[in-house]
Amino acid sequence: MTGPDGSQSTNEARAQGSGTVYQAGQIHGGANMGNTRTTTISLPAFGVVLGVVMTLVVGFAVWKLVATDGQPTGTAAPTSSGTRTPPDGVRTKEVTLTRETGVDVDGNDTSAKDAEGPTGEIDLHLTRFNLLYPSGSGFAADSGHEDKAQERCTKAVVGGKNTGGPTIPSTIGQQLCFATSSGQIGWLRVKSSSLASYDASSSVVLAVRVWPRP
Repeated sequence: MTGPDGSQSTNEARAQGSGTVYQAGQIHGGANMGNTRTTTISLPAFGVVLGVVMTLVVGFAVWKLVATDGQPTGTAAPTSSGTRTPPDGVRTKEVTLTRETGVDVDGNDTSAKDAEGPTGEIDLHLTRFNLLYPSGSGFAADSGHEDKAQERCTKAVVGGKNTGGPTIPSTIGQQLCFATSSGQIGWLRVKSSSLASYDASSSVVLAVRVWPRP
């Protein structure tokens, strides 16, 4: 290469080592022009990293599911309304009676009302002495699954077996068949009872179902 004063200079690049470039100039010195390095990641190493990331993601998702009891975010857990509709389509009514109250289970209004006995439209009456009276002839003891209660109670009432007297509904799970004031077939089960207490607000909670008489 010819310089401004006509002198000759040598400017050639020489490679020394792996990826390192040196340039020799007029001063015959070595100048480092750059250092180029290439980094590679093997496929097995990439797979390990990806596996760790996926494990963390799946673990976090499982933790969120357990922490929310399996309920999707923003979805409330289902609650019980105290009533259910069995396969025959007849809704189970929940009835709460306190002493000296009665209820008409033939209709949709199953709220307790002050009553002196199972007269008129009152189908079930609880006395001040914790005795539960039905309208009609009386009770017939029952046992078995609720979904088959219609068949059992129809047979008992139509067959005239509901002649039992009043009962103290204090045993959880006690089941009885009876006839309503309009002649329909009735069934009840004691769900809860606090009648053993002398508290004036003591009550009994009944599950009741009613079917038309055949």
